Amino acid sequence: MSTDLHNEYRTLLDARLLEEADLPGWAEDLRRQALARFEAVGFPQRRDEDWKYTRVGDLARRALVPVDSTPGDTATLLEDIRVPGAVQFVLVDGRFHAEFGEAREAFEAGLLRPLSDAIRVDGEAVAHLLAGDATAENAFGALAAAFATDGAVLRVPADTELDQVIQIVHLTREVSDESTRLIPGRLLVDLGRHARAVVVESFVGDAGGAGVISHSSRVRVGEGAQLTHVRIQAEGTDSRLFANVEVDLGRDATYRSLVLAIGGRLSREDLRVSLNSPGAHADLAAVTLARDRQHLDHNTLIDHRVPDCTSDQLYKNVLSGQGRTVFHGKINVHPDAQRTAAFQLNQNLLLSDEARADTRPQLEIFADDVKCSHGATVGRLADEAVFYLQSRAIGPEAAGRLLVRGFALDVLERIADDGLRDWLEGRLDIALDRFL
Repeated sequence: MSTDLHNEYRTLLDARLLEEADLPGWAEDLRRQALARFEAVGFPQRRDEDWKYTRVGDLARRALVPVDSTPGDTATLLEDIRVPGAVQFVLVDGRFHAEFGEAREAFEAGLLRPLSDAIRVDGEAVAHLLAGDATAENAFGALAAAFATDGAVLRVPADTELDQVIQIVHLTREVSDESTRLIPGRLLVDLGRHARAVVVESFVGDAGGAGVISHSSRVRVGEGAQLTHVRIQAEGTDSRLFANVEVDLGRDATYRSLVLAIGGRLSREDLRVSLNSPGAHADLAAVTLARDRQHLDHNTLIDHRVPDCTSDQLYKNVLSGQGRTVFHGKINVHPDAQRTAAFQLNQNLLLSDEARADTRPQLEIFADDVKCSHGATVGRLADEAVFYLQSRAIGPEAAGRLLVRGFALDVLERIADDGLRDWLEGRLDIALDRFL
């Protein structure tokens, strides 16, 4: 990235910080450190092995400008995507809007706050969660940390089980100049000892909502705590979404992630899970539907640092038209991480000759007492299965849909909550109606 672009980003950040006159000094310092990190790592290039199949070099040619838009009428959209019984917290182009959603009770209880408010009210706790911004793994995580002025902060006290799902809605508005528009976003989640929560993030584009969305999440799951984290990626057809999720697991903690990726022109999710204390467990799963010229990329790293931890990954992709998917999953077992059990599987179903699935499952094991495996498959619908259904008076299109749905439902079964699982099945059915 050129010196001129560095200077342009610094000018943009200065202007952004000038708008936040009451921002604490430590928060401003962290934002500037994140920008310095962004300048140091730069946008991924062809030589970056982790970005081998996803090219974003065009973003280094001119600065991405943070733009604020007006919320507009979102009532119908929010109702359409609502998780039944959930507390809805709405961010429009990265900014919290109190007039939408039903987050008031959780907000007043101090559980769920806008980041702009939490920085001023819960500075010490928020600073702890933001401490890793200066060493963000890639340019997009650093960019989000530098320019996001708002976001969502969920802090659940020890021994507390939330009886409602928390739904964070990230709404992207449509504008005319999508090529330079940056929408930065943040989510911070901190679960205390033995706490339990279910968080659903919905990334949705309004009409053809466009721009470059750079989102950064930092999650800490304390001792014995359990977090179910569902992410629905249904961005507008012209959007490019880059999401970075970093998870820190304590002793006997459990983190369950499920991603349903169906939208956007290009999306990339980097999910990093660190198992830092014995007994920790990570369960990662995803269903991706890529059609037309969509390019949807998942990159995971499960870092087993200590003994007696477990992890399981199941990523399934369905592709049609000229759709393209990428899965790069890595399990890293450190020398002291004895008695690790880690499993990974990526399965790809191709419905057209032009579709392409790139898969790179990886194991790096430096301990000798482990149970680890990985695998990947790429194939088409079995002719025998289609014929069997047709012999039962089911037409070819309906037969194909049934088989694709069955292929994907295996992932959704990993959600224990019946109501949430039923809602996810409904979202999948809607997506399949548009996809097939």
